[in-house]
Amino acid sequence: MFTVVLLCIACFAYWCWCRQRAKTAEPPSMPGAWPLVGHIPLFFRNGCMITDPDDCNTIATTCIEKDPIYEFAKPWLGESLFTSRYEVWKNDYKLLNPAFSQTILNTFMDVFNSESRKLVKEFEKHAEKGPFDHFTYLRHNALDIICRTKFKPFVDILLELSVEKGAFNDEQIRAQVDLMLAGGHETTPNALLFTMVLLGSHPVVQEKVFSEIQEVLGGDRDVDKMDLSRLQYLEAVVKESLRLFTVVPQIARKLERDVKLSKTFAMMSMKTTLAHVVRSYRIKADHTKMRLKYVAMLKPDNDGHYISIEKRT
Repeated sequence: MFTVVLLCIACFAYWCWCRQRAKTAEPPSMPGAWPLVGHIPLFFRNGCMITDPDDCNTIATTCIEKDPIYEFAKPWLGESLFTSRYEVWKNDYKLLNPAFSQTILNTFMDVFNSESRKLVKEFEKHAEKGPFDHFTYLRHNALDIICRTKFKPFVDILLELSVEKGAFNDEQIRAQVDLMLAGGHETTPNALLFTMVLLGSHPVVQEKVFSEIQEVLGGDRDVDKMDLSRLQYLEAVVKESLRLFTVVPQIARKLERDVKLSKTFAMMSMKTTLAHVVRSYRIKADHTKMRLKYVAMLKPDNDGHYISIEKRT
C-alpha cells in the first residue's frame, strides 16, 4: 500500500514538473482549449484567405474586430493595441497616436545616425573574415534605438494620461510598453536581415543603392530627414524586400457583416541604417540557402542568412 501511495505521489510530482516546464518553455497558448481536442474546433470555422493588396486594405479598414486567434498573445502582451477589442483599441489608439507623430519622429534622426554608425563599427571586426550572423547585432541595434527614441515619449504619454485622465492603470501601461518593445525589437531587425541578405545576393542592385547613397549623401555626413525622401531607390529595395519576405505575413480579422471586395518609424530607421552600412561595406550573401520558419513572425531557421562584408575603398 505504501509503495502504491509513493508511486502516485511521484507521478503527481512528475506531472506538476512537466506542466511547469511546459509553461516556461513554450509561448503563451490561446485560452478556450477543449479537453483532449484542444483548439481543433477553431479549424472548423469558415475562413477566407485574401492576398490582393487592395482587398487586404478593404478588409483592414472595414473589418476592425480582431479574430479570436489574437487571444493567445494576451498572457504575454496583455490588453494592448495588438490584442484589445475594437472598442478598447479605438480609444487607446487615439490617446497614444501623438507619440508617433511625424514631428516627434523627425527628432529621432540623430539617434538613428549615431546607432547606425555604432552598427557599422561593430561590423568592422567581421570585414574580410567570411560569413557571420548579423542578426544579433541588428536586434541589439534596434533595441538601443527604441530605448533612446520611442520609449521615453511613449512612456511619458502613458504616465501623463494615467495621472491626468486615469486612462491607464499599471497593468495596461505594462501591456503597452511590452508591445512596443516586443514589436520594435523583432520586426525591424528581421526586415533589415532579409534586406541585407537580398542586397548581398544581388550585387548589381547593391551597387545602384550605393551609387544613390553617394549621390545624395556625398562623403561621410549623417542622413537627415530631407535625404530620406531622396533615397527613392533604397526605399524601393526595402519595400521589395518586405514584399518577398514579409515579417508578419498575415493578419486575422473577424467578419461581422458581408464585405464586397473590388509603416513610418521603421522605414526611417531602416533607410538610415542601410545607408550607413552599404556606404561602408560591400555585402555578399546567398538568399537561396536561407530557410525560414514562422513563429508569430517570419524568421531565419538556419545559417543561410549569414552575410560577408568587405570594406569599400
